[in-house]
Amino acid sequence: MLESCFIEKMNMSGELVRIAIAIIGTAIASWYDIKNNKNIPDNLLYVFLAIAFIANLVFFQQDIFIYSVFIAAIIFLIGYFLYRVGHIGCADIYVLTSIALLVPVFPSYISIPFNIPVVISIIIFSGILFALYFIYFILANIILKGKKGKFEYLLLAPVYAVLIYFISSVGIFGLMYLITLNILIISLILFMVYKEQIINSMARKVSISEVDEEDVAVLELMPLLVKEHNIKRLLDAKELARLKQLNIREIYVYKELPPFLPFILAGLLLSVTVGDIFMFI
Repeated sequence: MLESCFIEKMNMSGELVRIAIAIIGTAIASWYDIKNNKNIPDNLLYVFLAIAFIANLVFFQQDIFIYSVFIAAIIFLIGYFLYRVGHIGCADIYVLTSIALLVPVFPSYISIPFNIPVVISIIIFSGILFALYFIYFILANIILKGKKGKFEYLLLAPVYAVLIYFISSVGIFGLMYLITLNILIISLILFMVYKEQIINSMARKVSISEVDEEDVAVLELMPLLVKEHNIKRLLDAKELARLKQLNIREIYVYKELPPFLPFILAGLLLSVTVGDIFMFI
């Protein structure tokens, strides 16, 4: 049955209500992400997830239910792993899982021949938008301020140019694909060139009492301390208690990381209005 869910086109009952709930829930979480220093209330995330599951029961369709739970479970498991290694926020996982439950397939007004999970398109859209923001951040806060980087990584530029030339000359890839590829590669090269400056601009040295639970430690700025005490990147309650017992007074943490939920919201809006990113690339 699960195989047919991926192949046979499915239409969601109550799709406009589902989409509206997904947008409202993500918008509220994004507001907290921006205005509340990336601290989204746990109860809000739990309620959003519960409403997403209940919506599947209210508009119950067996194939949609199985498909949405399957995709949501994969998103949650992958997201939880990335969260534990300090690469994604816990709130991002709950929001993406809730969206996967609410809007598992593209709405009927968007012509898609088969069922690509909407959440994949959302992640790609939000990743592209974040890469654009990242390029702007580097230009405004590092390059224009005259900060120097490791310019040997710019030697990758000729390789990049040759790659783009051959891909464009093949003639089977659309303009959107080339634009997307350019954005991702340019942001990656800029990151490698200015990695140290980026880390320094987003990190702050604070007392251990000022560290919020689930902050991310900047291991690169305290190698000796990390080696001596085996400090983990994700500073959860257990890790913070251990560091306090070790009488560690100060630690580097990321305090200036940009909120990511607004990019997820933008990716959701694009996915349910413009359509699947794969249609363009």
